[in-house]
Amino acid sequence: MYPGQLNHARGWPAPGIAVRFQYESHDADGQWWRSSVLRQGLFSRLWPVTEQARKPFLYVVVCAAGVAEGVGALITLAQERDWDVGVIATPLATGFLDTAAVEKQTGRVIRSAWRSPGDPRPFPDPDAVVVAPATFNTVNKWAAGISDTLALGTLCEAYGLGVPIAVLPCVSEALAAHPAYQESLKRLRGMGVRFGEHSFGSPVEGGFRWEQALELLDR
Repeated sequence: MYPGQLNHARGWPAPGIAVRFQYESHDADGQWWRSSVLRQGLFSRLWPVTEQARKPFLYVVVCAAGVAEGVGALITLAQERDWDVGVIATPLATGFLDTAAVEKQTGRVIRSAWRSPGDPRPFPDPDAVVVAPATFNTVNKWAAGISDTLALGTLCEAYGLGVPIAVLPCVSEALAAHPAYQESLKRLRGMGVRFGEHSFGSPVEGGFRWEQALELLDR
C-alpha cells in the first residue's frame, strides 16, 4: 500500500480504492486545509495541511507473544512505505518489547493504557490497523466486543471507523483448534478483518512474516 490510496474492508464500492488527501482548499485567512475521503462523496475529517498530515497513520497493536520483540521489523517496513506509525500494546505485551528502541524508532510513546480526561490525544485517528502478533485471548475478546484494555478498545472502534485491519495470529495449534477461536475468526472475517498465516508459537525458518501484514493491507 502506498500513501494516498487505502483499500478499505467495508463501505467502499468496487474496486474498493479510496483516495485520501486529494482535496485542498483555503479559508479567508489563507490557511490551506485538506479533507479526507471516508465514504464516496462524503467528507468527515478536516485539518490544516502539515508535513505530518501528509503521511497516512498506521496503528500497530502488539499482543503478548514471544515474537513481539521483533516488531521493530514491521515498523521499519511500514516507514519504508511512508507510513507514520504508533504502537499500542496490551498490558502484558509491554514486557515483551524493547520499549526504548520502539519509541525511538516511531518517535512516539508506546500506548498501553487509557489517557486521562483532558490529556491530548497522542495519536491521530488511524488510516489502517495491524494486529501483530495477535493472541488467542485478544482475538476472542475482540470478536466478542470486549473492550477492557486500550488495545481491545482500539480494535473494537476500528470497525466503526471503516479502516482496513490486518491480523497476524500467533496461536498454538492446540488453542487454534478451540471452537470458540474458530467462531471468533469467522466473526472477524465477516467484519472484513484480513488474516494472515498462523504462526504457532515459535517462528518457522525465515522468521515471523511481518511483511505479510502490509501485504494484507494492499488487497
